[in-house]
Amino acid sequence: MIIAIEGCAHGELDQIYRSVENLSRQRNVKVDLLICCGDFQAVRNESDLQCMAVPDKFRHICTFYRYYSGELIAPILTIFIGGNHEASNYLQELAYGGWVAPNIYYLGYAGVVRFGGIRIAGISGIFKGHDYLKGHFERPPYTNSTMRSAYHVRSLEVFRLKQIKEGIDIFISHDWPRGIYNYADTRELLHWKPFFRDEIANNILGSQAGESLLHELKPKHWFAAHLHCRFAATVQHNETQSTNFLALDKCLPRRQYLELIEVPHDSNQSLELCYDPHWLAILRSTNHLLSVRPTTQYMPSGGPGSTERWEFYPSQEEIEEIKTIFNNDYKIPSNFVQTAEPFKPRPNYNRNARQAEAQLNPQTTDFCEKLGIDDPLEKLIGKPIILSAPVINPDEIALEDDDEEEQLGDQPEEQACHENNDVFFVDTKPQKRSKMSLPQPQNETLDEEPLLKEKEEVTETTTLNKSNMSLNENRRWVNHYAGPDTSISVICDQFSKYEGGKVELTKDDQSGVAVIKINHPERRNALSGSMMVNLWNAVNELEEWKSGKGIILHSVGETFCSGGDLNTVRQISNPDEGYKMSTLMHNTLTRLHQLPLISVALIQGKALGGGAELATACDFRLFTEKGEIGFVQGRMGVVTGWGGGTRLVQLLGQHRALELLLTSRQIAAPEAVALGLANGITKSNELTEAVEEAKQWLQPKLCHAPQIVHALKYIVATARAVPYEESLLNERQVFAMLWGGDANKKALEQNIKHK
Repeated sequence: MIIAIEGCAHGELDQIYRSVENLSRQRNVKVDLLICCGDFQAVRNESDLQCMAVPDKFRHICTFYRYYSGELIAPILTIFIGGNHEASNYLQELAYGGWVAPNIYYLGYAGVVRFGGIRIAGISGIFKGHDYLKGHFERPPYTNSTMRSAYHVRSLEVFRLKQIKEGIDIFISHDWPRGIYNYADTRELLHWKPFFRDEIANNILGSQAGESLLHELKPKHWFAAHLHCRFAATVQHNETQSTNFLALDKCLPRRQYLELIEVPHDSNQSLELCYDPHWLAILRSTNHLLSVRPTTQYMPSGGPGSTERWEFYPSQEEIEEIKTIFNNDYKIPSNFVQTAEPFKPRPNYNRNARQAEAQLNPQTTDFCEKLGIDDPLEKLIGKPIILSAPVINPDEIALEDDDEEEQLGDQPEEQACHENNDVFFVDTKPQKRSKMSLPQPQNETLDEEPLLKEKEEVTETTTLNKSNMSLNENRRWVNHYAGPDTSISVICDQFSKYEGGKVELTKDDQSGVAVIKINHPERRNALSGSMMVNLWNAVNELEEWKSGKGIILHSVGETFCSGGDLNTVRQISNPDEGYKMSTLMHNTLTRLHQLPLISVALIQGKALGGGAELATACDFRLFTEKGEIGFVQGRMGVVTGWGGGTRLVQLLGQHRALELLLTSRQIAAPEAVALGLANGITKSNELTEAVEEAKQWLQPKLCHAPQIVHALKYIVATARAVPYEESLLNERQVFAMLWGGDANKKALEQNIKHK
């Protein structure tokens, strides 16, 4: 059997199929199967583009939509796994795999299939330790954070794959298994990718989950992509088992992105794509482990006294159940169905696109019902309500009736008493619940987009300017006001036009310290709309800075930051626009607060309003003698809008935080130190010298290797956000991941503990 292997597809299906045809013609062979190793970009339309966590310059519709619409048919059976450049909303519909277009099959979060007797397994996404133990909690429309975490590998899929004991012929992943570079000459790799040197030296290049699967499953072939280069290695597990590893580049001219390999197979087996019965049995027996919560969940591990099942290799009885369910016919049905309108080419197609709502895919629904397992997406959004006939409300007021007051007056007294009740809305996304039970309350979180998508016009009884609004009315307004339905990327596009000032990021790989400088001297370093976007972009960049350890945040002039720029504020002075600004700054400062880097705010002047909130997003705060901080939002007729109120309570406790917020008083450096809001006062008031002092103050806290600094920050940041027991479990897991690592071994060799 001849199989074509392709690296990162990046949506270039037409070119890939042409290349396969040319290569097969050159070698005079017939290709039976094409395998793509991620970044497939199954983009159906403009809305799907908005679900890709990539910069706008990489958001291209490409050619997949032509295969999705049926305009073109894939000339070769194609199998792929997901990477980190994906329309995650579409792939999330097919958690257990399915046809994304005729003759193009997605393996799901993880999957095992058979083709002509060849056993093919794969896992989608890339490894990120901070999301590895969480459930599949993300759902469209995504926030900037969940758009990324949606494609992060989870422990559930790794655990399920480890239950397979029979040989795997081909394994597919997007990122490389960690340590694979130890099984080949890395000099050529470093010649083409010299910036891999530090990661290889610290053994952090690649996926830890992939490394464990490699040595557990011992597949004959392992194919990967992600790092945009060709690299081959051979892992000799024992005398009889070895893995041939091959990573390929992305689909670009003069790149090594395609390879043909010959795999022995049973010629008596038909070349049809089939389910693997052992994998089906594993999915069925581990269904209870599925989580859709953003909390830590550990897989069963056995041990003394444990009564919980921890090995799920299928028993003969479980295999027989699968045979009965599928009538011993494992051919994957050709049941592709469109769940969204395909793209229709036109100018400026991506200008005003928005993310679509989550929806279920009939392929997954049928598969789950047949196997008796849960669809993760259905657990998040519930089943859609399908009405066979229109529902008629006997009390509905006809729109054509003008005499509304007369109709209201004729209503029975019992109905009229509802007039003063809380606002109500139709639950279009019901959770699973038994009869006669109410839905659970749905609370917004800092990093989620609003749950209510169609907000009624704000009437006179729900305006912020209504001075005589009662406390209960205020609560009702807050509970039901969901804000505008806008993604972070759309907000950034809008706010970029409010120009003025700049936020500059400078990274020093040698020291591991980055500097964020706020510079808007004309407006006392107030943040204009474009500066807010610049800060958001800086945090994005710092999230990917693997060699970094610390951040110094400072400004220029005599003011640290005075909040939002009035030029911007005047143009967004309504609740909807205010909600957008709050969403953007909440997202930015929360992610700044949670970065795996140690951050210090150098407050050389007044930090007022939003500037005070910005300071609380850092781990530490150093003041110069001229430094002041004040939560003066109350003077402006508003409250903290960038998350500073919540962080202030975490820093000072409820009573001190409330006192500062209520009085709006500005406190100088000595009092800030006494309260615990400042961590020290610099000797110099001169900015350049103060910045150097801040770096020297920070340096002793960055003495460990980057991965240790990141891990310690992660433990502390997590402890602030989760219950005590969960924090302990998280700490144990982080410890286990570092135990026996390079930093640990080096310390043991040097006997550091006893020095």
